Amino acid sequence: MYLCINVNRKNVAIISMITIAAIFSAGRMYVYAKILGPQKVMQTDPDKASCTQGNVLDGVSGQVRFTVLSTCGKVVGIVHDMKGTREDDGDYQFNLALDQHYRKLLNEVNNNRVNGMLVMEIIPRDQNGDKGSNSKKW
Repeated sequence: MYLCINVNRKNVAIISMITIAAIFSAGRMYVYAKILGPQKVMQTDPDKASCTQGNVLDGVSGQVRFTVLSTCGKVVGIVHDMKGTREDDGDYQFNLALDQHYRKLLNEVNNNRVNGMLVMEIIPRDQNGDKGSNSKKW
């Protein structure tokens, strides 16, 4: 009788470990799919001339860093810290000191880390704009 109890306890322990591992794996998959993995934010503005169509986060690395406030918008300001060279991921990055009207787009991180400027990144898929225009709609 004692031997049967030990076998059952052993089986219960094995089943418990398998169940915990399955729950942990499912949790990791959920976190990746919903939080860390590729996000899908579809363009809602029909203005094809000014707004990137499709998933506005396609080609964006580290999508979890971003909160999409609008799928298409306009800002006006002065460019700062433009390196003129591409980042390792192919982006061009610079900071934009926004005109007063657009400063409502800034948050505490912008104010604390980049002196109240908006961090701009032009991803590779959006780098083939009209080179003759100084108002490329990025």
